[in-house]
Amino acid sequence: MRKEEQRSTFTLNAVKTLVCAGNFSAVTVRNGRVVVASGKPLVQLYSLELSGNLRRIQKRRGWIRSLAFADDGHVIAVDCRLLGIKDGLGIIWRIKLLNGKRKPLGHVHPLSAVRALRDFWRSPENLTHRERLLAAGLLSWPTDVCFHDGNCYVAEARRLLRFDPRERIFDPRTDRLFFNLVAVCGWRSNNLLLLEHVLGR
Repeated sequence: MRKEEQRSTFTLNAVKTLVCAGNFSAVTVRNGRVVVASGKPLVQLYSLELSGNLRRIQKRRGWIRSLAFADDGHVIAVDCRLLGIKDGLGIIWRIKLLNGKRKPLGHVHPLSAVRALRDFWRSPENLTHRERLLAAGLLSWPTDVCFHDGNCYVAEARRLLRFDPRERIFDPRTDRLFFNLVAVCGWRSNNLLLLEHVLGR
């Protein structure tokens, strides 16, 4: 009985810590384990363990807008604040829950990224500049991520992308541009649900 009471206490303390942290931006759950992102521009990533204990995985600058489990030991994080400085320009991270180490999900080419950023900032609606940005490993306003039918999908504000694990590149999956794509999730086999936010009149 004492063991059960102690476990309940740990859970209560964990909830209190999360509530105090506030400013939540993303959450994901797998097999009873919860991972939560809190804060901007200083992001804290927490893991609520099966034991009821709360553990901070990492603390660094950024803006995590979405999380998804890649497997039991890793989460995919959609970071929409490049280098913790510029909102809108993002990168997708694969984060190890054990120690908080992270690496880009796709290939990132620094020199190409600098050139692509320069052109993109001058003309963000130019599709050629958007493609060059993607080829350099950066995304424009990434908003959500999900796994479905063995594939990893990422939503940018204007389009849907699929990650190719062999080439480690993101491949656009929609022909038209959206106004503001904010969420993506799996729905039945070979189907996705997309949520687009449209401003009312």
